[in-house]
Amino acid sequence: RAVGRVYVAPEGINGQMAIPSNVLENFYAANRAQPIFGPDFYFNVDHEITREQFEENKPFKNLHIRERAQILADGLMEPLDWKKSGQAITASEWHEQLDDPDTVVLDCRNSYESDVGTFDNAIPLNTTFFRESWDSLHEALEKVPKDTPIMTFCTGGIRCVKINAYLDQ
Repeated sequence: RAVGRVYVAPEGINGQMAIPSNVLENFYAANRAQPIFGPDFYFNVDHEITREQFEENKPFKNLHIRERAQILADGLMEPLDWKKSGQAITASEWHEQLDDPDTVVLDCRNSYESDVGTFDNAIPLNTTFFRESWDSLHEALEKVPKDTPIMTFCTGGIRCVKINAYLDQ
């Protein structure tokens, strides 16, 4: 039995789920058979758990699938095009770029996450809610030339993709 929470919005699908590893392949196959996902759909797996581990410590009580206007409320009047959101880089490219003193690194996480730790010289946006990001972003980049390389990071990938889409568009 799968448990977790899934949000479905016009901009995409975001889910956090717990599924015992003994049925994980069945879950992948069932989802990849759906036209919305397709055979190459990527599932980001944190770690696998056995049926026993699943039964002992379920991180969610039930499975909730909810429709939302947005995956992550951003407060913008017009939707962002997620296909125009910069380019992903490999971990080695990330570390190489971190050494470039001309690169701006933005920590797009909420302040309670940034307070735990961040990359050296990263600029935290210091927000409580994502919709506050735009004012913080404008302030952080106020004196940064437009051709400056900018790298962003967050916890799950949605915040930085939205920030990147905003910067790109």
